This record gives sequence, C-alpha cells and structure tokens, in this order.
Amino acid sequence: MFAGALYASPKIEQISANNLDAWLIEDHSLPIVTVKIRFAFIGSAYDPAGKQGLASFVSQMLDEGAGDLDSLAFQKALEQDAIRFSAGASDDAVEVNLQTLAEFKPHAFDLLSLALNKPRFDDAAIAMVRAGIVSELKQLGENPDYLVSLKWKQTAFAGHNYKNPRRGDLQSIANIKKVDLSGFSQLFYSPCTPKTIAIVGDITKQEAADFLDKLYKNQPELCKSRLPLPQAVIAEAKSPIIVKKDIPQSVVHASLPGLPRSDKDYYALVVLNHIFGGSTLTSRLGKEIRDRNGLAYYANSDIGLLDAANWLAISFATRNEKTYAALDLMQKEFDKIALGGVTQEEFEQAKSYLTGSFPLGLDNQGSLAAYLINMQHEELGIDYLEKRNDFINAVTLEQVNELAKKIFSKKPLIVTVGDPKEIKP
Repeated sequence: MFAGALYASPKIEQISANNLDAWLIEDHSLPIVTVKIRFAFIGSAYDPAGKQGLASFVSQMLDEGAGDLDSLAFQKALEQDAIRFSAGASDDAVEVNLQTLAEFKPHAFDLLSLALNKPRFDDAAIAMVRAGIVSELKQLGENPDYLVSLKWKQTAFAGHNYKNPRRGDLQSIANIKKVDLSGFSQLFYSPCTPKTIAIVGDITKQEAADFLDKLYKNQPELCKSRLPLPQAVIAEAKSPIIVKKDIPQSVVHASLPGLPRSDKDYYALVVLNHIFGGSTLTSRLGKEIRDRNGLAYYANSDIGLLDAANWLAISFATRNEKTYAALDLMQKEFDKIALGGVTQEEFEQAKSYLTGSFPLGLDNQGSLAAYLINMQHEELGIDYLEKRNDFINAVTLEQVNELAKKIFSKKPLIVTVGDPKEIKP
C-alpha cells in the first residue's frame, strides 16, 4: 500500500501546537496510527562518566509505570488495547515509538503522555530492569559480533564520547541510582531538548494537533541546554587489532573515512557503497570474499552516520585460518577500486537498483515514520521523498571514481575478534 503511495508522493504536512512541530502523513486505508518521537542530545554519548548506559536504562523504564499506574497496571493498560510502546537509546538520541489501532488512539496518546511526563521509577521495577540489563550484558560478553563492535567503537572514537557502550557495562549499571533515572527523565519534557515528531496513519490533522497540544503539560520555564558533541575524527591503526577469543570464526569490522549527509558527494558515496559492498550477493566485496573464494557467508559495507561522525563500515566473518587471506582480499579490492574505479555497467546497475528499491523500503507505517524523523533531523526538506531519486540520478561516473580514489586509498582501521591464524604455505 505505502510503496504504491510513495510513487505518487505521499502528502506530508507540518503541524504545530503547544510549541511542538510534527510531520504528518494522513492515510485512512488502514485503521492504525504510528507515532515516533526523537529526543536529541540525550543519547548514550551524553551519559555521565561512570554511569554509561543511563540513557538506555531510562528508555527501558518508560513502560514500567507512570502516574497512578505501577508497572503491572501500565503493561495491562497497553495490552488490553493492543498498544505497542517502546523506547531505545542510540548514540545521539532517545527514540520513543507508539503504534495503536485508530479506535484506541486517545487512550494510547494518554499513556504516552503519562510515560513522558510522570514516569514512576518504582524500586521493584528498577531492580527488575537492572537485573535484565545485567543478564543481557553477561550474554553479550560472549557474543563476538557485540565484542567486535564494542572494540571498534572504543578504538575508533578514543577520546570522544561516542566510545561509550550504549548499554553500559556491569560496573556502570551498578552505579546508576534512582535519582539518576529520575533526573534524566526530566529531559523528555524539557523545552530545551529538541524533539522531532512523526505521525503516520489513520488520524486527521486536527487530531494530530490535539495530540501535540496535550502531549506535555506544565513544562518548566527554565532549563539547561545540552550542546551538540564535537566532531569526531575516527582513529587509524597501522595493523589489525585482535581481541583473542576461542571461537571457530573470526569476526572482522573495518572502517574507512566517510562523508556527512551535507557533503556534495554524499549521493556518490551511496552509489559507491552499493557497488563495493552494499549488497552481499552482487557487490565486489561479496563476490570476491564469498562467491569466488568461499571464505564467508557475508561480506558487506555500509555508510556509518552519527551527528558528529561518519565512516564507511566493512564487516565479515571467516574461519580463523582464513582470516588473513580474507583481509588480503579486502585490501586488494580497496586497491582495485581506488586505482581503476567502477565500470559504466556497475554504475548504471547501482543507480537503477537504488532508485527502484527506494519505495520498497517505505512499505509500512513504521518505516515511513522513521524516514520522516530522519528527514526532519537531517533537514532534508519536506519534499525530500519526491527529490531523493533525482539526487541519485544526478551522480556521475566521474564523481564516483574520484570519490573511490579518495576513500579507498586510505588505510583502514581493522578490528578482529577470534583466534586468527596465519597459515604459511
């Protein structure tokens, strides 16, 4: 439904009420409403020293009681009307998600407002959520994908707050007290915390404005603003950083310099990434490491974007005894694309795929709402959905090849978790 609507360019309206702005896609074809709210400058990178994981902890507490409803009563109130409510912390922000049947939206909006304005933080609920976090951290301590990602962050962002683990660690979670949770929650209704709001579905413009009007009550007149993080420069390493772990496969994360969304060559990077590693089955990296040499089930790349950092991320997993062979193939692909660029055929196929598949990624309310949030946050303009494919089509082969030379001639940061063994011939 939404993919079809996207070709006709869905109507996005900006609504304002209660000193809040939101972008709305009104669609009555399904009796469902989705709301997403992004709170900037309060993500895990802003967690205080010694209390890393605070933003994530608070996010998990938002459905554990609010106002007169304790944890069980709040959960029952959600369940009785099949209301989906969740929250999570990224490095830069906290995002709250709500989805409800249209007939229950007044109740759902009341619960959302209650959670953001009057979270309870009861001792029993805090203990339960803390125990869950501790259990999860212990499990993640044995997960090589988590460990390689964590080590990459700590290395790449050494000296910058982006090195903070989103979930914290066992010691920092133990350090977080009730007063920390309560104090953090005040940032949700503070007028100094930038809020980006998207509403999609079976709701009128007036109903959406009414929702904004009652979302917050009794906002404080004064608040302390949080400043954006300074720009991060991703560290380099002369040789692979190896975290020894007795597992049969080594997991590899590598990175190269990227581009911010505002850069004139950003869409050339989108095309270049798709050709190099954006598709596991058809990209150069996937074909070389996976198909031709059978060294991995996946080998791909992606564009890493944070408010104050950007990079090209490469990842794969391979048998310990083949790790160095796979790394050598990766470097050879770096050299090939830096020196020889991409072909006209690769270029045309990538642009065709990127433009043709774009609507398919927006085929439900959740993905549409997420895109509206990003469009607002990145200041892409309310007409971006109409223009996005034009930006891809405007990219030239020369532009992509100049960028390939610039990016892939750099030395990558490589982090490996496992027990890589170099087999001598």
